[in-house]
Amino acid sequence: FSDLIAVIKATGALRSAGDASEAMAIFARELTLLFDASACLISTFDPKTQMVTDWAAHVIPPAKLSIAAEDYPLDDYPTTKRVVTELVEASTTIGDGGDPAEHAFLEDIGFRANLLAPLVMGTHARGLIELLDTRRRVFTAEERQFCRLLADQAGILPDPDLAAARMSAILG
Repeated sequence: FSDLIAVIKATGALRSAGDASEAMAIFARELTLLFDASACLISTFDPKTQMVTDWAAHVIPPAKLSIAAEDYPLDDYPTTKRVVTELVEASTTIGDGGDPAEHAFLEDIGFRANLLAPLVMGTHARGLIELLDTRRRVFTAEERQFCRLLADQAGILPDPDLAAARMSAILG
């Protein structure tokens, strides 16, 4: 029952925001709290350039996270690439023998575990949700699926590129 309340609360936060950036900042906060994580980073994904760009974040001190928008080439992070191209969720924990690039990224930014879910708008990944934890934590299959469910709810926001294209067509 509490999971249902969380979905309704997160979806409501998305609908009440003034714009997509504000919605994602609220959504990042809700996800961080819901999953008892240290932080949540939401990024955009450009399929043309294969780049991931930081968009919104929420961090619970003492954890720290640079919220300056940075670009990451997708080819440098195989697990992240699989998440946005295959539309699957994944998680990494330092020391689990998984993707060395993800491990190095986590260590560089001071975290020990993450959960990744694609942010799907329409039929394509337009972004990435990444829950981060300073604890050595293994996200369960249920947590990964639940995060994916919530990420899919974020897809109610209009795709920024489609919205701009529609506006251009209307304005001529």
